[in-house]
Amino acid sequence: MASDPAPETHDLAVIGGGITGAGIARDAALRGLSCVLLEQGDFGSGTSAKTTRLVHGGLRYLENGDLPLVIESLRERELLLHLAPHLIHPIPILLPLYRGESRKKWKLSLGLRLYDLLSLGKGTPHYGMLEPREALRRAPHLEAAGLAAAGLFYDYQIPLPERLVLENIFSAQENGATCWNYREVVGISRRMDRFELQVRDRLDGSSHLVCARVVVNATGPWADQVGALHLPGLPPKVLPTKGTHLVVASDTDHAVFSGATPDQRLFFTLPLAGMTLVGTTDTPWSGDPSTAAADAADVEYLLNGLRHLYPSRHYGPDDVLWTYSGVRPLALQRSSKNPGALSRHHVLHRDGTDGRFLTIVGGKYTTFRRMAEDTVDTTCQLLSRRVPSSTKTTPLAGGGFPDPVLFREQLCECTERFPDLPREDVEHLVALYGRRCCQVIDLEIEDPRISGPLAPGYRDRRSQVVYAVQHESARTLADVVLRRLHMGLSADRGASGAAAVSELMANELGWDENTRRENLEEFRHQIAAETTLPSS
Repeated sequence: MASDPAPETHDLAVIGGGITGAGIARDAALRGLSCVLLEQGDFGSGTSAKTTRLVHGGLRYLENGDLPLVIESLRERELLLHLAPHLIHPIPILLPLYRGESRKKWKLSLGLRLYDLLSLGKGTPHYGMLEPREALRRAPHLEAAGLAAAGLFYDYQIPLPERLVLENIFSAQENGATCWNYREVVGISRRMDRFELQVRDRLDGSSHLVCARVVVNATGPWADQVGALHLPGLPPKVLPTKGTHLVVASDTDHAVFSGATPDQRLFFTLPLAGMTLVGTTDTPWSGDPSTAAADAADVEYLLNGLRHLYPSRHYGPDDVLWTYSGVRPLALQRSSKNPGALSRHHVLHRDGTDGRFLTIVGGKYTTFRRMAEDTVDTTCQLLSRRVPSSTKTTPLAGGGFPDPVLFREQLCECTERFPDLPREDVEHLVALYGRRCCQVIDLEIEDPRISGPLAPGYRDRRSQVVYAVQHESARTLADVVLRRLHMGLSADRGASGAAAVSELMANELGWDENTRRENLEEFRHQIAAETTLPSS
């Protein structure tokens, strides 16, 4: 009997399908490298889904004296605005300053001027200082007693950071990369000039082999665990810290960043889909990153911050709609024991006899493209390939249009002949898919059975579920509801629309009724964990 053919040997295998790994796969594919990406869960389901939902220049890093990181962040922020204009939008942010704070008015004013100067030529309005009356007009529920002034600056909000991960995955695939979700790497060995990765399919339990000349460990807080699969005994590279956020029922008047909390840590509230996002904690973490969740201390800490900043609102546990916690993969720096003081710069480690096992740690969501470029630059050096990165100028999969407002207007005009597709639905689709929204609309034209709203109370449409399965590698209810659609941002996290999603997915994936119900129950169990507050 003939033996199985040897698997293809790729130039590069990327382990980890969060924003960093997805960015690396895209950069490598654009340079013509053969690349395979392996993600143990769904794309963007780990740390990348648990962010503050900002693409920011890092004003607080300026206060810490880290000017290079601020410059890099502002540059990357502006690039992303041009690469994927449909996913991010500018948001004004207040910085209230109270009498008695350690931060002085002159210092805040100087910092804002410098931040504004560094942002010249960018797409945001100018920054400056506001008198207390103007600050309270913008945010009338702020604590008024002792308010001396307020700074005003702009950053960008990304309501669905998971979709930026997907944009990078799709762009990588369009340029030849192979990207698999639900593929867990369970073993790594070295044979001659290549790595052999033992990979398990977490959905059907099957196993297969992936070979590559270079391996990049881009698994974030899992980096030390994955590194040990290849080289047991490596010194740790990650200092994991947990960040918890709350989503509360009332819509905030204005985005606010404040250091006037009892412990003087930065505290923020951001408007989010008619609700308020509150964050964040920064505490050491030693467990499995996938089990990170809000505990009673996290919730009370954040509620105390809300009460301190907005005393007239009387926030309590009943106002909390849901919580989420993620583990930050900070680069380990033995010189500091304070997680909040650690640098957010990324570090690229080279391990093994020839340095072809790379581990990327640290960094921040905003600078993922630069992290990817540095990683693939090193990969090209190892492979003796001289190909520059083109990710600065190549639009992401849904990008490719200079003005999102004009793009929406033109698309609305083109779809007016379809009376079942309201203008607000077109705008909703553009905000999720960019120019790829035309593919979603085409599905409805081809099959009217999947047209129309998905479920009462949500903005998503039935065709989006079909598109998520057929074109976006969605395999579970959570994949669709939380990472492909907008409904996961609703007050109930999409729970009341999950049954409708499951029926459409069952038709696409061939689920029988038992399988559909099992998926629905698993999703409801996951959502219950986020919407039920921990007991003290």
